[in-house]
Amino acid sequence: MDNIRNYLSPNQFDFVQAGQQYRSLSKEEQDQLIQSMVNDLRSLDDRSKLIGICNFYRADAEYGQRVADGLGVDISEYVKNIPV
Repeated sequence: MDNIRNYLSPNQFDFVQAGQQYRSLSKEEQDQLIQSMVNDLRSLDDRSKLIGICNFYRADAEYGQRVADGLGVDISEYVKNIPV
């Protein structure tokens, strides 16, 4: 999974609209979206889960973290050097 760090790299512009959409949702809608994503990703292999989580994180850090938490995936090692 060493290459996963590449999925969190520079070109955040690809994820701007997804992040804006997530942040425009009410807290309840965000909760429903997170639960839906967790349910959908649960059956995937670990690498695929991590790629999805990284993409959600690139859209919005909270979004990615909440999906990771819901899946029980520790992403702290991957995000520790990302500027906040």
